[in-house]
Amino acid sequence: MVVCVLAGSLMCSKSKEVKISLTNPQNLAVAFDGYYILNQGNQEPMTGTTPKDYEFSMKKGDQLSGIVYKSDSTNFTDTLRFQVYIDDVEQPSLLRNIVIPTQLGGIQFQFTVQ
Repeated sequence: MVVCVLAGSLMCSKSKEVKISLTNPQNLAVAFDGYYILNQGNQEPMTGTTPKDYEFSMKKGDQLSGIVYKSDSTNFTDTLRFQVYIDDVEQPSLLRNIVIPTQLGGIQFQFTVQ
């Protein structure tokens, strides 16, 4: 079960630069895992520790989806912060904090450029 689902349509004139930023508010290294799929292609890994950014150049009709979660099953205190930037502008409505480890506390996301 996923705690939160983010879905959105991005209005587009030509293209959009989308950045998913994974951080920790206390500047700690928090382990995460997951994947993303761009345009129904292959699953690409989203793994590592914070801070880490994933950047995508998307055009009309492009779709980005995936899931990300804390991968350290013993860490119930540190926060994994999920932020989305579109053309370098933070999208505060898409900000999520993940405290619960494993996929049970993950963020599932999907964006489509229209």
